Amino acid sequence: MPVNTISFAEHNAASKFTSSTSTTKPVFFWKPNSYLSQWYWSKFTVDGDTYATAEMWMMVQKARLFNDEKTAKQMLATTKPHEHKALGRQVKGFEARVWDQRMFLHFPFRCPILCIADKLNR
Repeated sequence: MPVNTISFAEHNAASKFTSSTSTTKPVFFWKPNSYLSQWYWSKFTVDGDTYATAEMWMMVQKARLFNDEKTAKQMLATTKPHEHKALGRQVKGFEARVWDQRMFLHFPFRCPILCIADKLNR
């Protein structure tokens, strides 16, 4: 899978954006207009498919993991993250165990995150 690189101009724009935001206010991951959100508009192309958001990419990968190309194509036909999320819930053949294993396959913080999630659910 090719890794996208950013241009010098994009790097400068991102640096100005992040340095101009207040460091005393929290930055939320879950708000659509937050640059750390899965729903934040950030167009990129991987293996010939263009994605509008990280949420779109993740849900298309979910559909493809379970060989549900029909749902993947529906996801690629829209740029609305809430539609990607809804379609992601309809993936045929979905198995939570398989999805969870794939999501954390190469993620070094798997255990700390899962431990925190476990504590929050108590």
